[in-house]
Amino acid sequence: DNGCMCCTIRGDLANGLQQILEDVRKGGHIDQIMIETTGMADPVPIVRTFMSDPGLTRDLRLDAVIAMADAKNLPGRLDDQVEEGKVNEAYQQ
Repeated sequence: DNGCMCCTIRGDLANGLQQILEDVRKGGHIDQIMIETTGMADPVPIVRTFMSDPGLTRDLRLDAVIAMADAKNLPGRLDDQVEEGKVNEAYQQ
């Protein structure tokens, strides 16, 4: 589907993980699945997608959520002006 997988619980993410599991059941081998996001992605919807599907949680384990910050540019982004009623995403993250 189009759009950012970080914004909502996404069926396409769950379907993709199910396809990987099907490949493993057919004899494929994986060591890990890594989901990389870009920008100021909120990981909560991805975690919710993973945790809300019993078929995924039965066969997969969420091991870690790793966040990185751009130390050079982050201080300036924390001071970004936002529209009234909106949240500064850099500050929120």
